[in-house]
Amino acid sequence: MLAWLLPLLVVGLAAASQLASRPSPDVAWLLYASREVMHGAGPGTDILENTPPMIFGLKLPAVWLAGMLGLQEWHVWVVAVTVTALCCLVLAGRLLGDIGATRGGAMPLAAALGAFAFLLLPAADFGQREHVTAILVLPYVALLGSRLRGRRVRSAIALLAGMLAGIGIGIKPHFVLFFVGAVLAEVRRLGWRKVVLPEHVAVVGLGAAYVGSVWLWAPGYPGYALVYGSLYRHFLPLPLVAMLSAEGAVPGLLALGTYAALRRLLPSGIRELADALAVATSTFDLAGVLQGKGWRYHFLPSMIFAVLLAGVVVRSSWRELPTWLARIYLGLGAGLLAALGLSSLVEPLQVLRHPLDSRQDADPNLHSLLPLVQATGPGGYVAVFSSNIASGFPLVLEGHARWAFRYPSLWPLVALYENQLSNSRLVVPRAYQERGALESAFTDSIRSDLVRTRPVLLLVVKPDTVSRGWGGARRFDYLQYFASDPRFTTEVLQHYRSLGTIGSYDALWRIGPDSLPSPQLSGLEGVDAPPGWYEAWPLAKILMVAGSLLGAISAWRASRCGLR
Repeated sequence: MLAWLLPLLVVGLAAASQLASRPSPDVAWLLYASREVMHGAGPGTDILENTPPMIFGLKLPAVWLAGMLGLQEWHVWVVAVTVTALCCLVLAGRLLGDIGATRGGAMPLAAALGAFAFLLLPAADFGQREHVTAILVLPYVALLGSRLRGRRVRSAIALLAGMLAGIGIGIKPHFVLFFVGAVLAEVRRLGWRKVVLPEHVAVVGLGAAYVGSVWLWAPGYPGYALVYGSLYRHFLPLPLVAMLSAEGAVPGLLALGTYAALRRLLPSGIRELADALAVATSTFDLAGVLQGKGWRYHFLPSMIFAVLLAGVVVRSSWRELPTWLARIYLGLGAGLLAALGLSSLVEPLQVLRHPLDSRQDADPNLHSLLPLVQATGPGGYVAVFSSNIASGFPLVLEGHARWAFRYPSLWPLVALYENQLSNSRLVVPRAYQERGALESAFTDSIRSDLVRTRPVLLLVVKPDTVSRGWGGARRFDYLQYFASDPRFTTEVLQHYRSLGTIGSYDALWRIGPDSLPSPQLSGLEGVDAPPGWYEAWPLAKILMVAGSLLGAISAWRASRCGLR
């Protein structure tokens, strides 16, 4: 029983730290958007989110339950993701038991590794779309290992694994690469005749039903995706070399190198499991590259399966190292596990020590802005002029306000003026009369949103040529840009007066006979720092170096002991 204490501690630490923290900006926005969808908003019309509608179907039960119980949506989502991960780990463990991959004393260690990969490693990306996908496809990966071993699996379990994978793949179109990779792996090993299996039928059938339901339930989404999908490719793109060397891409490449060098040393059963994990690691790594941004959470499924792959290979090949090259790759795999393991402990421990600390927030001004948002009253509309989603979320979600825009942020501006963001000057926008059809439609939609919702509070990120802001958020003079349309001044700006400045934001309050009393800014002192993505504590980077050194030491010890 003591052997099971480690996985239980990992699960407890991960869940407790997430409950004591705030959601990432993306997760907060999608929880808010799901609440709006539950009340009748339509994806692609009232909610302009790039992610396909599958994500709303997953979040709606959690949002509904939170409303019924009077709890925060984030807390219910944390519990839902944790429970789902544990169920998928149990199902995967049952499938792996059929091929002897988790016999006897290996089960607690495998459970600890799985709990770490799926619950502790995501850290600030917990609950992201990619995190949910990795959880849902896990049983399918385990089933793939069993199929490659040539084992039969009950059709009911195979269908369940296929349905879960189909839901996970439906979150983003890039994840179809995983399904293609799994099928090709089975074709190569088993031949075409044995590939039409219940799990594949479930994935294809559910995918077809999903596409059809989108056209019926969210008919506005395909049109929106067609127009804005191409524009999103110009939103903070990175060259291929930068993406391959990104923080999230490297673990997958290291794990795949370790696997390729040591695969022949793995025993039967373990080898097929490693093959399945390699398929998941490589295809999700490619999916992250194809998204073109290089962000850590885009590579999160690859990182998760890379940890599992490295753990399986290192543990199983430890006593079979016939060459120096094998020992070097053993060190790479062990170093990867040690580096990620040590560094992933920093954030949850810091969060538990200092819950809701402002240093953990993507926007350092969130604490100062929150009283202003709460002053708008329950359900009061708030608009934040920023191209960075971290400016508005989780601020609006936590302040129990409503978002005035259909977009999660003013991100299209970054894509429309991509070529100007590399210099140190403010963006010089095109004259209103010279803007193309897409840009004109975007600015008109922002103006119409503000006229329709009549937000109580406007927060505007101040332009700055020194502090660029994440994605160039401070390179825009937002009010000047939108005021180039005379209707914006007469229909929007003239109804507001300035409250003053909080950190890197100018605050404007709606005036008029039916307006709320304006709050005072005294005592609300922000910091003049732009919102940005959450950055890990500096100690985490030190521990990653220490973990790499531990990997080198493991290779040296293997050579000294002459293990074979």
